[in-house]
Amino acid sequence: MPGRLLPRWKVSMPSRFTGGIGENAVGVRARILRGLEWAGVRINPDFNHRSGPRLHADSSKVAVWVIPAEEERMIAMDAAALLEAA
Repeated sequence: MPGRLLPRWKVSMPSRFTGGIGENAVGVRARILRGLEWAGVRINPDFNHRSGPRLHADSSKVAVWVIPAEEERMIAMDAAALLEAA
């Protein structure tokens, strides 16, 4: 993320994890979020271990969520659309 966007992100942008790693990798999420503490992110370890949907602590200035991506569903829908068009 370009440095000039960080002050705006810090104030207004929720953060979200999605996809395979974002939805399932507790340790990866924890390391990423600890690296964002300077921006006001505070993780609730219990929420993280339950894989959300909410990950942020009450004291966090930034909301952090796990959002299911349903990647397999999207791939199947795209494949079906291609087959119908063929």
